[in-house]
Amino acid sequence: DKIEWAKLHDTEVREISENAQKFALNNLLLEDNYYYLYLVLQRLASIEEIDFVRLKKETKKSSEWKCIQYRKRLSLKRSYEKILKKIF
Repeated sequence: DKIEWAKLHDTEVREISENAQKFALNNLLLEDNYYYLYLVLQRLASIEEIDFVRLKKETKKSSEWKCIQYRKRLSLKRSYEKILKKIF
């Protein structure tokens, strides 16, 4: 039923798709995910007994851990626009 509606309403489907993409670019940034993860880990740390001094030493020694503190904010909007230009 929904597929039939979409076939008959191409303009509306395109508008819905564009709005969804704009929403994702403006609200679902990688940095937002990092912030959410930080909040989850902070809550977990308040529940668990974690030795942060030891944890910090272990992560500094390991090449598997990457510091994202000084990461530049990603320009997802520009990347998205470049992709659209290549596609269309």
